[in-house]
Amino acid sequence: MDEDYLFFYCWRNVYIRGLIFNFIKTNNTNLINSNFGIYNYYQMNDVNIMATNKGLKQLLVDKVEKKFHLNFNFSRSEIPYENIFKNFQDEKDHVFYQNLFNNYSNYFLSSIDKTAEYSMACNCTVALKVLVNSFKYIPIDSKQLFIDSILKGSIETSKLIKEIFNPQLNEKDINEIWKLLLNKNVDLVIEETLPNNDPIGKINQSIQYLIKELNIPPPSPLSPPNYNNNNKNNNSFKSFIDFSIKNRNLEFILSTCYSISYLKSSLESFISPNPNLTNTINILTIKQLDEIKMKLTKQELESNVQDIETNNEIISQVVGMASKFTNKNFYYNMVFYYQHYKNKYIFFDELIENQQQNLSLFNEILIAHGNYKGIIENVDRMNIEPHQKGKSIIITGKESFKIFRSCKTNIENVFKIMVEDIVQNFTTKIKAFTEIHSVLDIIKFLVAFGDAKLVLQLFSEINRNYVLVSSYPNQDYSLVTSTEMFDILFSKFKNAFRLNEVYDLVDSNNDRSNTYLILNHFKLKYPEEYNKVVRHYIPLPNHLLNDFIFNNLEEHKQILIDSECWLNRITQGTVPLEHFKKLLEITPDHQEYHCFESAENFNYVFNERMFDIESGRFRLTHRTSLYNYYVSGKLETTILNYIEKPMDFPNINSCIDLLIKLTDLQSLKFIIDYFNLPNCSNYQSSFKNHLLLISEQNNLDVLSFIFQNYPTLLTQENLQFLFNHCYQKTGSIELINYIIKTIRFKPNLFNLHSIPILNNYFSFSN
Repeated sequence: MDEDYLFFYCWRNVYIRGLIFNFIKTNNTNLINSNFGIYNYYQMNDVNIMATNKGLKQLLVDKVEKKFHLNFNFSRSEIPYENIFKNFQDEKDHVFYQNLFNNYSNYFLSSIDKTAEYSMACNCTVALKVLVNSFKYIPIDSKQLFIDSILKGSIETSKLIKEIFNPQLNEKDINEIWKLLLNKNVDLVIEETLPNNDPIGKINQSIQYLIKELNIPPPSPLSPPNYNNNNKNNNSFKSFIDFSIKNRNLEFILSTCYSISYLKSSLESFISPNPNLTNTINILTIKQLDEIKMKLTKQELESNVQDIETNNEIISQVVGMASKFTNKNFYYNMVFYYQHYKNKYIFFDELIENQQQNLSLFNEILIAHGNYKGIIENVDRMNIEPHQKGKSIIITGKESFKIFRSCKTNIENVFKIMVEDIVQNFTTKIKAFTEIHSVLDIIKFLVAFGDAKLVLQLFSEINRNYVLVSSYPNQDYSLVTSTEMFDILFSKFKNAFRLNEVYDLVDSNNDRSNTYLILNHFKLKYPEEYNKVVRHYIPLPNHLLNDFIFNNLEEHKQILIDSECWLNRITQGTVPLEHFKKLLEITPDHQEYHCFESAENFNYVFNERMFDIESGRFRLTHRTSLYNYYVSGKLETTILNYIEKPMDFPNINSCIDLLIKLTDLQSLKFIIDYFNLPNCSNYQSSFKNHLLLISEQNNLDVLSFIFQNYPTLLTQENLQFLFNHCYQKTGSIELINYIIKTIRFKPNLFNLHSIPILNNYFSFSN
């Protein structure tokens, strides 16, 4: 093996990498990331982070085996241990679960029935097997556990429960299962328990498991929906088939069709919200669905139906079948079904509640199919007041820009019809200026689509037919991904081009690469225009983040100097060190400056420009964040040697929070002592926020440190607050034990309800 291979072989091992980081010696904390913090092997104890991060799963296995102090923090998951049970489901994980249950028995074995229930809810058979085989778990009510597993769609654990405990269902049980499974409120029950799972998909699994594997007959006919009362969606089968068809993959829709077919006799009383639209849609048999499934490719099954071409008849059949039985989403699904498979736009003006919201949803469908006529119909229906630039059809976010998404193999013909409709719409009758904005939106869609040829064709036709288009907004140059597209837009909208507005695209929330591509191209290809707009450039604080400006500093230099940009404070993001260095080069020698709240910039000044600190040019005052002093590794040195003791210091709480997260007790003591926090007015009350973090982290070391050194911060009120949060939210057993047994605090339990895992562990009277 060569050295590179050996290095990466070791580096990928989470144990070795963790130990390497642990033994790296640095200047106190200068490896800390100022946004999140870099934790070494021993500092990382968050179970949720380790369980859900692929690169850290083995670290959790290692810590569990060695009985490290861990933070389970149940407030971060809807089901206790959810992230563990969902991410450790392989049979080889049985050793992990044996160690987990053994080494953390206070959490898992004191309420073993709850642990079994949570593993079942996450469909984790390996954990349930370990409970049964290694810890002799026998459910108090195996039949109820079996029923719950069916209702939650945990089919694999349901099979395991049946195999091990063989619960027997009677007719009453079966009727109750169907009632709960198909009742209109069952989706709420499941969503409250499993918010990150698809309740409809789980019900499909449960229906097919009941009928196909348990041979349980479908229920008697369900009551039909009542469309005459105020609740148009009041029917018994909304929960498992009422969803947006176009946003689902074909495999899910096919599964729904199987459920409908299995329950065909139960759905006999179903009345469509609009029978005229659904009379021709057939309910396929199980045999027909099996035949269709055999013809579908893996790629088709995994694709959203809106991304599958419109000329597939068998897909049209299953989409129509599923759409037929929806109700809250019925009209939305019908719009998609008829547009996608019948090339027909239908609108239900008298039947749609919340018309504006539905218009935006319909526009998504129409834009994806390139249906300009339908879009204009919707624009004409909008009852909102036109804004200054007209009625925009971009009212659905980024989904709006996915033009031709559902007709990719027929774009040329669809585009031709679209252009004809645009021209006809604006040449056959006089249009108000406010309505012409829709053409500009189409241009934006095409720009985002990235086909320069189509944009050129559209410009050619609208120019030839005198269709007016308002100027292209500079902020929408963010949609441009090629220099060719930029040239097309710039040639048509040159007079409206504003450099400042394009610079504004470069902020901490945008992908900057396309903007830099445009700016570099603009400078090289259009030097005269570039120099002209630069002369009118007005610097703004966030422009200090812009690489293009600092890579072309010479032409921006004088304007930046005149604006005294070194005194700016940016609203978001961090000024990069390289920008900061260049900024110092153009800052006059007599001018004061600051580090823009960047620990990296502060560290640079401290190490490389100490003369600026000593001369007072770089002012170290209480206005600079304690947080930056700490993450640069110079907290004590800076405060003790270079700052006059202030009355107040901003961001002190964020610094203390970081110290708690890192369990840096030495620095925490320095901060508390230096600022004499225990004796500061109102600080005992504000200390609650830090106690909340201690609870969320299950940080026993910090709580013990505070009690031993600053007990006055742990007032009776604060201790009750901490206890309540641990007892009701995070389930931090170690902290509760410490509060009661070491601090000897007697909590008030009136109206307190603990999280379930604590029910059997703590038994104390008030």
